[in-house]
Amino acid sequence: MITRKKALAMALAGLFLLPLSGCTNDSATPEAGKPGAAKIEVPSRPTRESEPMGALKFGDHEAKIYTFKGSGDTILVGSDRTFSATPEALYYTRDNPGENPRDYVLFRQEYKGEALVGEPQPLDHLGKHNTWFQTSGNTVFYQVNESPLTKLSWYDGKSVQHGEQLGDNSGKSVSKMDFVIARESNDAYYLSSVLDKETKIRHNIVYHSTFADGKLSEGEKLFEQSDHPEFEGTFRVRFADKDRLIVSAEKKKEDKGSPIITFYEIDKQGNILGTYDDGDNTAFSCATLTTNYFIRVDSRKKGQVFRIFDRSNGQLIAEVPVYDGSADAPKLMAKCLWTVTGNDVIAYDEGQKKLYRIDF
Repeated sequence: MITRKKALAMALAGLFLLPLSGCTNDSATPEAGKPGAAKIEVPSRPTRESEPMGALKFGDHEAKIYTFKGSGDTILVGSDRTFSATPEALYYTRDNPGENPRDYVLFRQEYKGEALVGEPQPLDHLGKHNTWFQTSGNTVFYQVNESPLTKLSWYDGKSVQHGEQLGDNSGKSVSKMDFVIARESNDAYYLSSVLDKETKIRHNIVYHSTFADGKLSEGEKLFEQSDHPEFEGTFRVRFADKDRLIVSAEKKKEDKGSPIITFYEIDKQGNILGTYDDGDNTAFSCATLTTNYFIRVDSRKKGQVFRIFDRSNGQLIAEVPVYDGSADAPKLMAKCLWTVTGNDVIAYDEGQKKLYRIDF
């Protein structure tokens, strides 16, 4: 039976534009919404020195999984907003060892391959405010709440810089959860709640901006949440690259179970290009955007499933189960995912307190 949600996903999948750079599809296009085995050319990567602990198999491809050495000893990840990675280092926050358990510090941990190198280095004192991270190339962006507004800071590999506040006192405010920097470009997007002074009603508006010379440009309105009826419920900006933005809409289930979270890919004109749904799994866990794929991890009654989508056409390539009790399923329960570069992803397993590299 095709649900209303699946019908919408199938209809929207046909609206995708031309493939992104580096994406080709030389086999028959699979039916929308069903796993397919399309041939995809992916960016090259260096040969790994360590042996993989397993692999996620989909189509004619194996995404090999590697364990970070020593990761369980030094890094505890609270959420996908308190950790990030560049090709050379991991960035995370943790309580400052001392009398105040909520005195947060930003740390940088170098790594090479799948091995942590040296000791973590403190970069910035955040006080009582934890933060979130975004990365663009080798630059790490993070925010600290300074009521009533949010200040953007960044580390460019050399030094920490504290920039301007996001939002202003004229009625436009920006939540720390609703700002994204595009990977490998200077595009930035943020969701702002704008107060209409006449009606006293707040409108959720997504703005497109750029980050250059340590400053954000004045944002241009991309679209309003009410422009798209699909975006009812809790709405957030999630990921971005040089061409597109990914947003999510969260709807409550009638049975009061875990909410339904659907992701939408949007171009720079504010048009919806496609949908990445949950496949009627029980609950959303985490997601990430890579060069070729959109990857979301959803929980099932037993284990998890990696739903892997081809970004060039919006097709669901595969559903790969993990930790479901089967003999060949990798023993990995992903709480968080982060894209380092290309299709190289880092996953955090909270139960094992370990980091893994997955080469999609």
